[in-house]
Amino acid sequence: MLDGPTIHLYHGTSADYDEVDPAMLAADPDAAPNCALGLWLTPDEGLAGRFGSRIVTFELPTDAVATIHIGDLSRLHRESLRDDDGGYRRHAEYAARLRDEGKTLLLVMEADGTWGTAVALNPTVARMVAARPSPWFEREDRGAAAHGP
Repeated sequence: MLDGPTIHLYHGTSADYDEVDPAMLAADPDAAPNCALGLWLTPDEGLAGRFGSRIVTFELPTDAVATIHIGDLSRLHRESLRDDDGGYRRHAEYAARLRDEGKTLLLVMEADGTWGTAVALNPTVARMVAARPSPWFEREDRGAAAHGP
């Protein structure tokens, strides 16, 4: 599944930071409940660029990986939306259970057996190695300037 001791994954954001603060991941009251799982990442740099004006590259260890099928994650999300807190508690408890088992990275498995999304369950193990502007947002800005008043 993962070939090396570490992997580089990408996170799209418009926030400006040099290190991940685990407390900020679900601090936004408008954030989806699955933000309580941890730092969402993808191996697809282009996809990450669609989620914010910056693409941040993180290096993560691959020695303590858990997996969840996309259907199970969707079920967790659907069931948790009935909770008074909008699902935050169930997601946070699931992540805590995996961390208690020593897991640091969660791979979201697709129906075809591949994965395209990951969650750093313990964001403090995600080492930021680079950040650059998202070309997706740069293109929007150039288009707005060219077609603006």
